[in-house]
Amino acid sequence: MFPASIKRVAEEYSDDYRKLKKEMNPLIFEGQKSGDSVAVGSAYYQLAIACFYQSYDDGVFTNAFKAVSLLRGLDEYELPANSLNALGFAYSEQENEQFALMLYDEALSFVKKHRIKGSAKSLILNNMCSCYHNMGDCKTAIRILNECIKHTDYTMREKK
Repeated sequence: MFPASIKRVAEEYSDDYRKLKKEMNPLIFEGQKSGDSVAVGSAYYQLAIACFYQSYDDGVFTNAFKAVSLLRGLDEYELPANSLNALGFAYSEQENEQFALMLYDEALSFVKKHRIKGSAKSLILNNMCSCYHNMGDCKTAIRILNECIKHTDYTMREKK
């Protein structure tokens, strides 16, 4: 899913965004030079995730937006769906629930289309539920939460 060097750097510096950015910049530059949009997009996605864990909302938005821009047209990776989910979260944090829902819907369609397994679908459904709850649509929020719980239960049984 991620090029090995990007994954290694992300794991090593995940708790320090500044060091992570400093180490990712040469990898991003190298990816841009070679035209490898997957590598560059995955680097920006990793930066967005690091910002998320450090509650740096502007960094989540900026890096997730760059990742989505680079990865949107790709079909064979889970990374575009995760990037859309991260960008949706950033919009939701800015209280722009309509844009967030649009991105979550696109990510969910991508997950369903490519039958991506794992927690991606549960995370997207959970974030959608939160958006509907924030907008005051409790009926839809409960329906989506129910779907999220069913999917999580199915995923947990599948792992056994």
